[in-house]
Amino acid sequence: MRYTKIDYKEIGYSQLPDNIKNKIAFEEFFSVYLGKNNYILHIMNKTKDTTIEVEYDIEKDKFLARDERKLKVPSDRELIFLEYGIKILVQYYLEEKTDILIEAYQIFSLETLEKIEESQQNYFSMKRSFKDKAKEAYDNQESNKAYLTYNDEQKASYWSRIFYRWMRWEGENGSDDEVEFFQPEVIAKFKKEEPNLDRLMPIILKQLARMWLFDEKEFFDKVNRQLGTSYTNRESMIEIELDFKNIESAEELVLYVRKQLNLPYDNRQGRWDAFRDDFSDLIIQKLPPKDYIYQENDKWGWKDYFDYQECIRMYGDLGPKNSDGEKDDMKLIFQNFNILLKRLPSDTRKFLEVILEWIAKSNIPAKDGEFRNWYRMVICIES
Repeated sequence: MRYTKIDYKEIGYSQLPDNIKNKIAFEEFFSVYLGKNNYILHIMNKTKDTTIEVEYDIEKDKFLARDERKLKVPSDRELIFLEYGIKILVQYYLEEKTDILIEAYQIFSLETLEKIEESQQNYFSMKRSFKDKAKEAYDNQESNKAYLTYNDEQKASYWSRIFYRWMRWEGENGSDDEVEFFQPEVIAKFKKEEPNLDRLMPIILKQLARMWLFDEKEFFDKVNRQLGTSYTNRESMIEIELDFKNIESAEELVLYVRKQLNLPYDNRQGRWDAFRDDFSDLIIQKLPPKDYIYQENDKWGWKDYFDYQECIRMYGDLGPKNSDGEKDDMKLIFQNFNILLKRLPSDTRKFLEVILEWIAKSNIPAKDGEFRNWYRMVICIES
Protein backbone atom coordinates (compact mmCIF):
# COMPACT_ATOMS: atom_id res chain seq x y z
CA MET A 1 0.00 0.00 0.00
CA ARG A 2 1.32 3.44 -0.95
CA TYR A 3 1.99 6.15 1.61
CA THR A 4 -0.93 8.47 2.40
CA LYS A 5 -0.09 11.58 4.37
CA ILE A 6 -3.36 11.64 6.28
CA ASP A 7 -2.51 8.30 7.91
CA TYR A 8 0.43 9.72 9.88
CA LYS A 9 0.79 11.76 13.04
CA GLU A 10 3.90 12.98 14.81
CA ILE A 11 4.76 11.41 18.19
CA GLY A 12 7.62 11.69 20.68
CA TYR A 13 10.58 9.40 21.35
CA SER A 14 9.04 8.23 24.63
CA GLN A 15 6.07 6.76 22.71
CA LEU A 16 8.27 4.41 20.69
CA PRO A 17 8.24 0.72 21.64
CA ASP A 18 11.30 -0.60 23.48
CA ASN A 19 12.44 -2.79 20.57
CA ILE A 20 12.97 0.39 18.47
CA LYS A 21 14.50 2.38 21.33
CA ASN A 22 17.03 -0.42 21.80
CA LYS A 23 18.18 0.12 18.20
CA ILE A 24 18.00 3.93 18.03
CA ALA A 25 19.49 5.99 20.87
CA PHE A 26 17.79 9.19 21.96
CA GLU A 27 20.87 11.19 20.91
CA GLU A 28 20.35 10.02 17.31
CA PHE A 29 16.63 10.77 17.24
CA PHE A 30 15.05 13.79 15.51
CA SER A 31 11.39 13.00 14.79
CA VAL A 32 9.00 10.09 14.28
CA TYR A 33 5.65 9.72 12.50
CA LEU A 34 3.24 6.93 13.43
CA GLY A 35 1.17 5.31 10.67
CA LYS A 36 -1.44 2.54 10.79
CA ASN A 37 1.15 -0.21 10.93
CA ASN A 38 4.54 1.48 10.73
CA TYR A 39 6.86 4.18 12.07
CA ILE A 40 8.73 6.71 9.91
CA LEU A 41 11.82 7.93 11.77
CA HIS A 42 14.30 10.72 11.05
CA ILE A 43 17.60 9.94 12.73
CA MET A 44 21.24 11.02 12.61
CA ASN A 45 23.49 8.76 10.59
CA LYS A 46 26.99 9.36 11.96
CA THR A 47 28.66 7.55 9.08
CA LYS A 48 27.06 9.79 6.47
CA ASP A 49 27.04 12.77 8.85
CA THR A 50 23.48 13.60 7.87
CA THR A 51 19.85 12.99 8.79
CA ILE A 52 18.31 9.91 7.19
CA GLU A 53 14.79 8.48 7.05
CA VAL A 54 14.04 4.88 8.05
CA GLU A 55 10.79 2.93 8.25
CA TYR A 56 9.90 0.29 10.82
CA ASP A 57 7.12 -2.14 9.82
CA ILE A 58 5.12 -3.15 12.92
CA GLU A 59 3.64 -6.35 11.41
CA LYS A 60 6.94 -7.57 9.96
CA ASP A 61 8.83 -6.36 13.06
CA LYS A 62 11.74 -5.01 11.02
CA PHE A 63 13.19 -1.98 9.30
CA LEU A 64 12.30 -1.99 5.59
CA ALA A 65 14.97 -1.95 2.88
CA ARG A 66 15.08 0.89 0.33
CA ASP A 67 13.63 -1.31 -2.44
CA GLU A 68 10.68 -2.22 -0.21
CA ARG A 69 10.01 1.43 0.54
CA LYS A 70 10.17 2.43 -3.13
CA LEU A 71 7.10 0.27 -3.77
CA LYS A 72 5.14 2.48 -1.37
CA VAL A 73 6.11 5.85 -2.89
CA PRO A 74 2.96 7.75 -4.07
CA SER A 75 2.32 8.13 -7.80
CA ASP A 76 3.07 11.45 -9.47
CA ARG A 77 0.07 13.73 -9.99
CA GLU A 78 -0.98 16.85 -11.83
CA LEU A 79 -3.22 19.45 -10.18
CA ILE A 80 -5.08 22.25 -12.01
CA PHE A 81 -6.11 25.47 -10.25
CA LEU A 82 -8.16 27.53 -12.70
CA GLU A 83 -8.80 30.30 -10.16
CA TYR A 84 -5.05 30.95 -9.96
CA GLY A 85 -4.28 30.17 -13.59
CA ILE A 86 -1.65 27.59 -12.67
CA LYS A 87 -0.88 23.89 -12.94
CA ILE A 88 1.16 21.98 -10.36
CA LEU A 89 3.09 18.82 -11.22
CA VAL A 90 3.76 16.88 -8.00
CA GLN A 91 6.44 14.18 -8.02
CA TYR A 92 7.58 11.81 -5.26
CA TYR A 93 10.90 10.02 -4.78
CA LEU A 94 13.29 8.75 -2.13
CA GLU A 95 16.33 10.99 -1.89
CA GLU A 96 19.45 9.15 -2.96
CA LYS A 97 21.71 9.62 0.06
CA THR A 98 19.19 10.00 2.87
CA ASP A 99 16.15 7.91 1.80
CA ILE A 100 13.95 10.85 2.83
CA LEU A 101 10.66 10.80 0.91
CA ILE A 102 10.52 14.03 -1.08
CA GLU A 103 7.43 15.77 -2.44
CA ALA A 104 8.58 17.99 -5.31
CA TYR A 105 6.57 20.70 -7.05
CA GLN A 106 6.87 22.23 -10.49
CA ILE A 107 4.41 25.07 -11.02
CA PHE A 108 3.41 26.20 -14.53
CA SER A 109 1.29 29.01 -15.95
CA LEU A 110 -1.83 27.66 -17.68
CA GLU A 111 -1.69 30.56 -20.12
CA THR A 112 1.91 30.27 -21.30
CA LEU A 113 2.88 26.80 -19.93
CA GLU A 114 6.03 28.52 -18.67
CA LYS A 115 7.50 27.19 -15.42
CA ILE A 116 6.90 29.73 -12.66
CA GLU A 117 8.82 28.09 -9.85
CA GLU A 118 9.81 24.78 -8.32
CA SER A 119 10.32 23.62 -4.77
CA GLN A 120 10.37 20.51 -2.63
CA GLN A 121 9.35 19.40 0.84
CA ASN A 122 9.96 16.52 3.20
CA TYR A 123 6.77 14.49 2.61
CA PHE A 124 6.08 13.54 6.21
CA SER A 125 6.93 16.83 7.87
CA MET A 126 5.01 18.95 5.38
CA LYS A 127 1.97 20.58 6.96
CA ARG A 128 0.52 22.64 4.09
CA SER A 129 -2.14 21.40 1.69
CA PHE A 130 -1.97 21.50 -2.10
CA LYS A 131 -4.43 24.39 -2.02
CA ASP A 132 -2.03 26.38 0.15
CA LYS A 133 0.81 25.58 -2.22
CA ALA A 134 -1.24 26.82 -5.15
CA LYS A 135 -2.08 30.07 -3.35
CA GLU A 136 1.58 30.52 -2.45
CA ALA A 137 2.58 29.98 -6.08
CA TYR A 138 -0.01 32.51 -7.23
CA ASP A 139 1.17 35.10 -4.71
CA ASN A 140 4.78 34.53 -5.78
CA GLN A 141 3.78 34.93 -9.40
CA GLU A 142 2.14 38.29 -8.67
CA SER A 143 5.14 39.35 -6.60
CA ASN A 144 7.48 38.43 -9.47
CA LYS A 145 5.46 40.61 -11.83
CA ALA A 146 5.90 43.56 -9.49
CA TYR A 147 9.63 42.85 -9.10
CA LEU A 148 10.14 43.18 -12.85
CA THR A 149 8.99 46.80 -12.65
CA TYR A 150 11.49 47.73 -9.90
CA ASN A 151 14.50 49.97 -10.51
CA ASP A 152 17.93 48.95 -9.20
CA GLU A 153 17.43 50.66 -5.83
CA GLN A 154 14.13 48.82 -5.25
CA LYS A 155 15.58 45.49 -6.36
CA ALA A 156 18.56 46.01 -4.06
CA SER A 157 16.19 46.78 -1.19
CA TYR A 158 14.32 43.53 -1.90
CA TRP A 159 17.53 41.47 -1.83
CA SER A 160 19.02 43.26 1.17
CA ARG A 161 15.99 42.21 3.25
CA ILE A 162 16.45 38.59 2.14
CA PHE A 163 20.19 38.68 2.88
CA TYR A 164 19.52 40.30 6.25
CA ARG A 165 17.30 37.36 7.27
CA TRP A 166 19.92 34.84 6.11
CA MET A 167 22.64 36.69 8.02
CA ARG A 168 20.48 36.73 11.14
CA TRP A 169 19.85 32.98 10.83
CA GLU A 170 23.60 32.48 10.45
CA GLY A 171 24.07 34.09 13.87
CA GLU A 172 21.17 32.21 15.44
CA ASN A 173 22.64 28.92 14.20
CA GLY A 174 25.79 29.45 16.25
CA SER A 175 28.08 31.36 13.89
CA ASP A 176 30.28 33.97 15.55
CA ASP A 177 30.02 36.19 12.49
CA GLU A 178 26.86 36.86 10.47
CA VAL A 179 29.01 37.84 7.49
CA GLU A 180 29.93 34.14 7.11
CA PHE A 181 26.67 33.90 5.14
CA PHE A 182 28.46 35.33 2.10
CA GLN A 183 29.89 32.21 0.46
CA PRO A 184 30.39 31.82 -3.34
CA GLU A 185 28.07 28.80 -3.59
CA VAL A 186 25.33 30.62 -1.67
CA ILE A 187 25.46 33.76 -3.80
CA ALA A 188 25.58 31.59 -6.95
CA LYS A 189 22.13 30.20 -6.06
CA PHE A 190 20.68 33.70 -5.74
CA LYS A 191 22.21 34.66 -9.08
CA LYS A 192 19.98 32.06 -10.73
CA GLU A 193 17.01 34.11 -9.56
CA GLU A 194 18.56 37.51 -10.32
CA PRO A 195 21.14 37.35 -13.16
CA ASN A 196 22.11 41.00 -12.53
CA LEU A 197 22.92 40.44 -8.87
CA ASP A 198 26.56 41.50 -9.36
CA ARG A 199 25.39 44.92 -10.52
CA LEU A 200 23.10 45.25 -7.50
CA MET A 201 25.60 44.00 -4.91
CA PRO A 202 27.29 47.36 -4.11
CA ILE A 203 23.87 48.88 -3.33
CA ILE A 204 22.80 45.76 -1.38
CA LEU A 205 25.98 45.80 0.71
CA LYS A 206 25.60 49.51 1.48
CA GLN A 207 22.04 48.90 2.70
CA LEU A 208 23.12 45.89 4.78
CA ALA A 209 25.94 47.89 6.38
CA ARG A 210 23.36 50.44 7.52
CA MET A 211 20.97 47.72 8.79
CA TRP A 212 23.69 46.03 10.85
CA LEU A 213 25.46 49.28 11.82
CA PHE A 214 28.66 47.90 10.30
CA ASP A 215 31.58 50.04 9.22
CA GLU A 216 30.88 50.21 5.49
CA LYS A 217 34.47 49.87 4.26
CA GLU A 218 35.28 46.97 6.60
CA PHE A 219 32.05 45.22 5.62
CA PHE A 220 32.82 45.54 1.89
CA ASP A 221 36.40 44.31 2.45
CA LYS A 222 35.26 41.26 4.40
CA VAL A 223 32.56 40.27 1.90
CA ASN A 224 35.02 40.69 -0.97
CA ARG A 225 37.57 38.45 0.76
CA GLN A 226 35.00 35.72 1.31
CA LEU A 227 33.53 35.88 -2.19
CA GLY A 228 36.76 36.65 -4.07
CA THR A 229 35.07 39.74 -5.55
CA SER A 230 35.90 43.42 -5.82
CA TYR A 231 32.63 45.16 -5.01
CA THR A 232 33.30 48.77 -4.09
CA ASN A 233 31.47 51.16 -1.80
CA ARG A 234 32.58 54.02 -4.02
CA GLU A 235 30.53 54.49 -7.14
CA SER A 236 32.50 54.79 -10.36
CA MET A 237 32.40 58.28 -11.82
CA ILE A 238 31.96 59.69 -15.27
CA GLU A 239 33.34 63.24 -15.27
CA ILE A 240 32.12 66.00 -17.56
CA GLU A 241 34.37 69.07 -17.42
CA LEU A 242 32.83 72.43 -18.28
CA ASP A 243 34.79 75.70 -18.58
CA PHE A 244 32.91 78.80 -17.44
CA LYS A 245 33.75 81.65 -19.76
CA ASN A 246 31.19 84.39 -19.22
CA ILE A 247 29.54 83.50 -15.93
CA GLU A 248 31.67 84.98 -13.17
CA SER A 249 30.40 83.04 -10.18
CA ALA A 250 28.74 79.82 -9.18
CA GLU A 251 25.71 81.81 -8.01
CA GLU A 252 25.26 83.31 -11.48
CA LEU A 253 25.31 79.82 -12.92
CA VAL A 254 22.72 78.70 -10.38
CA LEU A 255 20.43 81.61 -11.26
CA TYR A 256 20.87 80.92 -14.97
CA VAL A 257 20.06 77.24 -14.58
CA ARG A 258 17.06 77.94 -12.36
CA LYS A 259 15.67 80.33 -14.96
CA GLN A 260 16.23 77.90 -17.82
CA LEU A 261 14.61 75.05 -15.90
CA ASN A 262 11.68 77.19 -14.77
CA LEU A 263 12.43 76.25 -11.18
CA PRO A 264 10.22 77.95 -8.59
CA TYR A 265 11.57 81.14 -7.06
CA ASP A 266 10.88 82.09 -3.47
CA ASN A 267 11.48 85.25 -1.45
CA ARG A 268 15.19 84.51 -1.56
CA GLN A 269 15.05 85.09 -5.32
CA GLY A 270 17.09 82.07 -6.30
CA ARG A 271 19.87 82.45 -3.76
CA TRP A 272 22.27 79.58 -3.14
CA ASP A 273 20.22 78.25 -0.20
CA ALA A 274 17.11 77.95 -2.34
CA PHE A 275 18.97 75.96 -4.96
CA ARG A 276 20.53 73.76 -2.29
CA ASP A 277 17.11 73.04 -0.76
CA ASP A 278 15.51 72.18 -4.08
CA PHE A 279 18.37 69.86 -4.99
CA SER A 280 19.12 68.50 -1.53
CA ASP A 281 20.62 65.28 -2.88
CA LEU A 282 23.15 67.14 -5.00
CA ILE A 283 26.44 67.76 -3.22
CA ILE A 284 28.29 70.73 -4.68
CA GLN A 285 31.96 70.67 -3.81
CA LYS A 286 34.49 73.38 -4.57
CA LEU A 287 38.20 72.66 -5.01
CA PRO A 288 39.91 75.80 -3.61
CA PRO A 289 43.53 76.95 -3.57
CA LYS A 290 45.79 75.07 -1.19
CA ASP A 291 45.41 77.59 1.64
CA TYR A 292 41.68 76.89 1.81
CA ILE A 293 41.60 73.14 1.27
CA TYR A 294 40.08 70.91 3.91
CA GLN A 295 39.62 67.14 3.92
CA GLU A 296 36.58 65.14 4.96
CA ASN A 297 35.86 61.49 4.15
CA ASP A 298 38.65 61.42 1.56
CA LYS A 299 37.08 64.35 -0.31
CA TRP A 300 38.75 67.72 -0.78
CA GLY A 301 36.81 70.95 -1.02
CA TRP A 302 35.43 74.10 0.54
CA LYS A 303 33.52 73.97 3.78
CA ASP A 304 30.66 75.90 2.22
CA TYR A 305 29.80 78.27 -0.60
CA PHE A 306 30.35 81.36 1.56
CA ASP A 307 34.00 80.40 2.15
CA TYR A 308 34.26 80.19 -1.61
CA GLN A 309 32.80 83.70 -2.02
CA GLU A 310 35.13 85.09 0.66
CA CYS A 311 38.13 83.67 -1.16
CA ILE A 312 36.98 85.31 -4.40
CA ARG A 313 36.64 88.67 -2.63
CA MET A 314 40.11 88.35 -1.09
CA TYR A 315 41.84 87.55 -4.36
CA GLY A 316 39.78 89.80 -6.62
CA ASP A 317 39.10 89.39 -10.32
CA LEU A 318 42.38 87.62 -10.99
CA GLY A 319 41.01 84.60 -9.19
CA PRO A 320 42.35 82.78 -6.15
CA LYS A 321 46.01 81.96 -5.75
CA ASN A 322 47.75 79.36 -3.66
CA SER A 323 50.53 80.00 -1.13
CA ASP A 324 53.07 79.99 -3.96
CA GLY A 325 51.27 82.85 -5.70
CA GLU A 326 50.10 80.60 -8.53
CA LYS A 327 46.53 80.64 -9.77
CA ASP A 328 44.62 77.42 -9.04
CA ASP A 329 41.90 75.84 -11.11
CA MET A 330 38.45 76.24 -9.61
CA LYS A 331 36.01 73.40 -9.83
CA LEU A 332 32.40 72.85 -8.95
CA ILE A 333 31.93 69.13 -8.52
CA PHE A 334 28.40 67.79 -8.62
CA GLN A 335 28.34 64.47 -6.80
CA ASN A 336 25.51 61.99 -6.15
CA PHE A 337 24.19 62.89 -9.58
CA ASN A 338 22.65 59.44 -9.95
CA ILE A 339 20.55 60.00 -6.82
CA LEU A 340 19.23 63.26 -8.20
CA LEU A 341 18.60 61.63 -11.56
CA LYS A 342 16.39 59.01 -9.94
CA ARG A 343 14.50 61.53 -7.82
CA LEU A 344 14.03 64.23 -10.47
CA PRO A 345 14.85 62.52 -13.79
CA SER A 346 13.23 65.10 -16.06
CA ASP A 347 14.72 68.17 -14.34
CA THR A 348 18.15 66.56 -14.06
CA ARG A 349 18.38 65.67 -17.74
CA LYS A 350 17.21 69.16 -18.56
CA PHE A 351 19.87 70.52 -16.23
CA LEU A 352 22.59 68.78 -18.25
CA GLU A 353 21.10 69.86 -21.56
CA VAL A 354 20.94 73.49 -20.46
CA ILE A 355 24.55 73.50 -19.23
CA LEU A 356 25.87 71.89 -22.42
CA GLU A 357 23.80 74.25 -24.57
CA TRP A 358 25.18 77.24 -22.69
CA ILE A 359 28.76 75.99 -23.13
CA ALA A 360 28.21 75.57 -26.88
CA LYS A 361 26.92 79.13 -27.25
CA SER A 362 29.41 80.91 -25.00
CA ASN A 363 32.71 79.47 -26.15
CA ILE A 364 34.16 82.91 -26.95
CA PRO A 365 37.53 84.00 -25.50
CA ALA A 366 38.09 87.41 -23.97
CA LYS A 367 39.75 90.14 -26.05
CA ASP A 368 43.17 89.44 -24.59
CA GLY A 369 42.78 85.74 -25.32
CA GLU A 370 42.49 84.83 -21.67
CA PHE A 371 39.62 84.61 -19.23
CA ARG A 372 39.78 87.07 -16.37
CA ASN A 373 37.34 85.06 -14.22
CA TRP A 374 36.98 81.43 -15.07
CA TYR A 375 35.99 78.23 -13.32
CA ARG A 376 35.82 74.65 -14.37
CA MET A 377 32.84 72.56 -13.32
CA VAL A 378 33.13 68.80 -13.18
CA ILE A 379 29.84 66.95 -13.11
CA CYS A 380 30.53 63.58 -11.54
CA ILE A 381 27.85 61.16 -12.69
CA GLU A 382 27.87 58.01 -10.62
CA SER A 383 27.36 54.96 -12.79
